[in-house]
Amino acid sequence: MSQETYQTRLDRIKKAVKREELPDRVPALFQYFGWIIEYYGYSLADYYRDDPAIAPECYRKGMEEFGFDGAFNLNNVSSYKSTEAMGGGMYAVTERGIQVSNIATAEVMSENEYPLLTKDFIGYLRDYTMPRRFSKLAGGNTDEALQALKTAQTEKLKFLSVVAPGWGQIEKAGCPIMWHAGVLTHPVDFLLDYLRDFKGITLDLRRRPQEVLDAMAVIQDYLMKNVYPAFKADPDCKGPFWPTHLACFLNRKQFEKFYFPYFNETLTYCIDRKIYSGLILEGNWEAYFDTMQDIPDNNYLVSTMEFGDFKNFKARMGKKFTVCGGLPVSTLALASREDCVDQVKKILDDCAPGGGFILSADKALLNAGDAKGENMKAVMETLELYGKY
Repeated sequence: MSQETYQTRLDRIKKAVKREELPDRVPALFQYFGWIIEYYGYSLADYYRDDPAIAPECYRKGMEEFGFDGAFNLNNVSSYKSTEAMGGGMYAVTERGIQVSNIATAEVMSENEYPLLTKDFIGYLRDYTMPRRFSKLAGGNTDEALQALKTAQTEKLKFLSVVAPGWGQIEKAGCPIMWHAGVLTHPVDFLLDYLRDFKGITLDLRRRPQEVLDAMAVIQDYLMKNVYPAFKADPDCKGPFWPTHLACFLNRKQFEKFYFPYFNETLTYCIDRKIYSGLILEGNWEAYFDTMQDIPDNNYLVSTMEFGDFKNFKARMGKKFTVCGGLPVSTLALASREDCVDQVKKILDDCAPGGGFILSADKALLNAGDAKGENMKAVMETLELYGKY
């Protein structure tokens, strides 16, 4: 793949993101994840456990066969061997190789421990939640724990030594990787994902709201001081991504109290520093659009949304985000080629005028069953015909 082809694709995406001039056509990029691995004959277990170097080969073939413009972001790069060395972890892996939550370690914080977290966030994680999540750390400061940490670090570095160069190889194959420079995190999602699990945090919002708010303030302060300063302005519009988790399960009053303040603060931080960011609004956020009008108008944020009316999304939020998505995974997986063509034409009619739109699936493509190859080809062929400005 020539450098000229890569640059053409990148320039197309950049124009859609910046919204200062129209690209030659609407760009298309996806979260290919397990789909592109399985489509070319590998399993996710091959990738995560045995040979992460297969990813560049799969992306190279995908760019050549389908002509996508880039990748929204890439697969989770967790090293399972690293967490296994410590005796467990957040995730379990099915026989098929699919990453799922490890139920045994999903809730590692009890409801009465919020004061401990608020008093010493890092100390609490070190002394309480890590030993609960990783069995080899449960005995405290022992030789076994020290050896487990050393082995985990060795496995992590070994994994990254293969994965990280692979990112460059994927780009050399003509695939710009756009929002893969790290992760933005909402503090209540941190509590959900790493400490309290879904049942725990939803009960806490009702039963001990002030303790949750106090903990969120501590977590947000840590993120703003220690994590987000690593993100820098990028002339190619690349940057971190933000997977939102709990918001879609909140009513509007809860959203305005627990979610939007830090959501808006973090977005404003990125906008003020010209940090391009890719958001994944999980679920349907249309009930929050009125509240979200307080997000500053900008040319730095790109957002997907899993469910909802994308014409409304573009109309209401098009000054806050470059809208990305519109193609239901169910259509890519189950519909006929003709139905896919019709769906692409409709979303282009609804969202392409005026620019600021990137065609994508409404959700990540997690495995081969999420999209037929013939339907993905139909999408790109239709885009070439009807997506030009």
